[in-house]
Amino acid sequence: TYHRELRRRRNLRSILEEEFHLKVLIENDVNLAALGEFWKGAGKKISRHMLFVSVGTGIGAGIILNGQLYTGATHAAGEVAYYITDVNVLRENAIEVGILESRVGRDGLIRISQLVAQRYPTSRLADLFRRQGASVRTQDILALAEEGDAAAAVVYKDVVDILTIVISNSAVILDPELIILGGPSDWNWIGLIAAIKENLGQNLLRPVNIMASELGHDALILGGTYSALAMLPVFSR
Repeated sequence: TYHRELRRRRNLRSILEEEFHLKVLIENDVNLAALGEFWKGAGKKISRHMLFVSVGTGIGAGIILNGQLYTGATHAAGEVAYYITDVNVLRENAIEVGILESRVGRDGLIRISQLVAQRYPTSRLADLFRRQGASVRTQDILALAEEGDAAAAVVYKDVVDILTIVISNSAVILDPELIILGGPSDWNWIGLIAAIKENLGQNLLRPVNIMASELGHDALILGGTYSALAMLPVFSR
């Protein structure tokens, strides 16, 4: 499936270049957001080696090494949704989105929250689902946890644990100067980072610098701009 997607991407690029007589770049959205943060965001003055972890419909990461986007041998670098969290996961089917995305991506988080709400029928989380149903926003669930709702706190802890795993494993493998956390979910990233740092404790070889995204939704647009400008021979960061 992945290699078919790569072929489609190349075919689409060729079609667009032939039609408009322009050079075309097709890139993963999280990779572009990482470039945006590197160029004009949290990584602007800090980092040549950084990781941008994005949570939205799914979870993914963009990797910058020595000031360059790193995509890997098959353009699959940063697919942290497929991290193995423990030995029990080895017995599970990763499905198309990966184990982690099935838990902290929007659909997975809503599903888990609904199950938790059933166990806490008098909670504010349960009331939220009774009032809004499938239109519940993930940021509203996490906000309830920050306000002290016991049911939402169960979901919040799971999110923090998963993001801690992603950040810890990535830090050990890549040894980045900076890890940026953000994405289209509109979560309270600063609060989450504080919880993740507490969760990390002394588990890392070296401390890791974690910051919230400075650009928000603009990171993707600026990353696309940066990539387009990078095609020009006179452009430098």
